[in-house]
Amino acid sequence: MPIDGPRALRPGEMPALRALEEAVFRPGMPDEYPQVFHEGNLDGLTVCFDGERCVSHAGMVNRGASILGCRVDLGMIGGVATHPDYRGQGLAGACVDHALAKARRDGLDFVLVSGDRSLYLRRGCATVGRDALFTLDPAAAARLADAAPALGLPRVRIEALAEGDDAVALLSDIYRREPVRFLRHREDYADLMRCGVVLDRPSDFVAVRDAGAGTSLAYAIAPRERTDAPADKPAPTPLLAEVSGDRRAIVAALPLLLRRYERASGLRLHVSRHDAPLRDLLTRAGVPSEPAAAEGTVRLVNFPQMMERLRPLWTEALGRTQAARLSFAEEGDDCVFLYERDDARGAGALRLGVGDAARLVFGTADRKDESLLEGADPELAEALRAVLPVPALWYGLSFV
Repeated sequence: MPIDGPRALRPGEMPALRALEEAVFRPGMPDEYPQVFHEGNLDGLTVCFDGERCVSHAGMVNRGASILGCRVDLGMIGGVATHPDYRGQGLAGACVDHALAKARRDGLDFVLVSGDRSLYLRRGCATVGRDALFTLDPAAAARLADAAPALGLPRVRIEALAEGDDAVALLSDIYRREPVRFLRHREDYADLMRCGVVLDRPSDFVAVRDAGAGTSLAYAIAPRERTDAPADKPAPTPLLAEVSGDRRAIVAALPLLLRRYERASGLRLHVSRHDAPLRDLLTRAGVPSEPAAAEGTVRLVNFPQMMERLRPLWTEALGRTQAARLSFAEEGDDCVFLYERDDARGAGALRLGVGDAARLVFGTADRKDESLLEGADPELAEALRAVLPVPALWYGLSFV
């Protein structure tokens, strides 16, 4: 019997998909991603079947996002799996290709993929993000405490949030103020609080409150300490899945969050490139950092549309006249950046593969994206350096 697929999951087939995901990943895995594995997202669940057995899968959920006030639309791909008995037949790649084609049909701008396997890299996915990873160890926590008065940090307390409408409203209200964010449904918060797993780790939703008035200033998503780590080996350093809200309150809460862990020798915090207030506070407090990429990889699926949606950023950086000279096109699988000169020479052009285009647009931790402009038309290169890179999205609660 030939393989049936890739195609969308059909009503009544969810148990077969769950069986595949649990066999490849772990028991209960679909319950950890309720925003993906539900009957309302059948079109987003690309599968291959052998008879009644689901043998390969790539899941995708569509969401909007705001990048410095500009609306973009994206898909998030995860849960890619093939049963061991069916590997080597290209089924996972076929499912991913089906999902990418759907993303284009759906009018999405790009896709986030929760991995950097060669399966994804061969399809133009790229590691992007010019971010920073800070690590707070006890010594850094002491330096932070000493610097608190000079930094103007408030006195705060932390409190684990219980599942319920009040917690959902708190999380949603705080996150909506972020300049770079996913446009989440309220149900996303409720579902994730119910399952309690974020970035593949059981996690707590922690409110950061003013120590006196009790006002909610921020929140953090903190993984629970692992109990499966060998006692004779160093415990893994936990990574905060997401923080949002008043940056001074977040920094003030870090030592309190570190105390939640008995064995861990530190606490990590990913800070996106655009978040200068948080990065500067941590740096001034003496918390060490290293360059970091955003989670997963990015695949552009509608390059000209995305760049047009970001055009307000070009106008702000260059002015209306110069920004109007920038345009964008696709030629096959390549992305083309164009700059119309004001003389008879015509337009300057830079043609890049889809992966390199993503690296140029969102930047890279090693800054190698800068070399992509070497040899480009000088006026075009100058304009692109003025507007790029734009901030990359950090999954946080939206990880799939």
